[in-house]
Amino acid sequence: MNNRMTKFAAAAIIVVAVLAGLSLMSGTQSVALADVLENVMNITSFSYWMRTSGADTSDYTEFQILSSEGYGQRSDAYVPDEASGELKLFTSNYILLTEQIMISILPENKQYSRINLTDQVWEQAEKDGGKPSFFLREFIEHPYTELGRDTIDGMDVIGFESTDIASSDDAAGSVARLWIDPATELPVKIETETFAENGSLISKMTTYGFEWNIQLGETDFTPVIPDDYVDIDFGEVAFSGDEKSVINGLKFYARIFDGKYPESLAVKTLTLSSQVEATLKAGAADRLYSGYPQDKMVQELGQGCMNLEFTAVFYGILASENKAVAYYGDKVTADYPDAVLMRWREDDGRYKIIFGDLTTKVVTEDALAELEAMPLIQN
Repeated sequence: MNNRMTKFAAAAIIVVAVLAGLSLMSGTQSVALADVLENVMNITSFSYWMRTSGADTSDYTEFQILSSEGYGQRSDAYVPDEASGELKLFTSNYILLTEQIMISILPENKQYSRINLTDQVWEQAEKDGGKPSFFLREFIEHPYTELGRDTIDGMDVIGFESTDIASSDDAAGSVARLWIDPATELPVKIETETFAENGSLISKMTTYGFEWNIQLGETDFTPVIPDDYVDIDFGEVAFSGDEKSVINGLKFYARIFDGKYPESLAVKTLTLSSQVEATLKAGAADRLYSGYPQDKMVQELGQGCMNLEFTAVFYGILASENKAVAYYGDKVTADYPDAVLMRWREDDGRYKIIFGDLTTKVVTEDALAELEAMPLIQN
């Protein structure tokens, strides 16, 4: 059972990490940012590198992303080797246009998985194709200052900075920087950082090494799976990539943890599945899945872990889009059905609420204030 729990968690991590990247990156007056956005959206093939880390910047993940409108998308994730410090391949992930599936490969565990993507997720993946359009739109729509000219990797660039873009509930401040090549009017580097009230770093993401309209072929997007790799088969797993997945993820977590929800969603993708894995190993699996057919247990765990990891991703997307997202899992459990568990602002200015019983409602800002001011009442 222990080995099976490990692979469920690992598979959920790699699947959602790629989908998270698609969502989060889809995001002098000598350079007009609106023109840069238009240029980016006209690109048909490209690659870039992205480094993500938390407060400890020495503990990071490095991604190389390749994308082609003709073939699909590929993301290779690298982590530092504990012994040598050299980067080693952790996962390779392929989103294949012709089959509408994602294949994820774990070399270290000699495992791979195939996930069928729903039409909704697929449409989002196709919409921006992993392009850094989200950040360009955010710079256009929010106040920013010009940093002037600089040099990056031998290129003359123009910088822009905003403190209104990269934010989250646990961050007291943030800064985002965008560097543009004025000759091509295309991005060269993107940096985002979030900070705690005492000024300490919470998270950092750097996107760099952009190559635009490069030659990519079918072999760049053809997974190579050795014969001795084991297929992590989740069965028929559905993934909606919206609030339905969030609700199902929270429901899955509450089942494992006796009605409690995650204390925070502002965490690395790894953390939530690791919590589930540790609890299942400690005996919860025998209690919750006693008598389950093997295929049903595999499907439920795979579905649950993937929805749970997306819950943290969804929270991060809302925070980065300045949707006034808030989450109260540190005090709201299933025992408080009428309490606000999570909320965010929608495009029309109203707020979507997920309550403690995981029902939803859309309310005005005034109605939200009244609901959040109410004392917690147990069921």
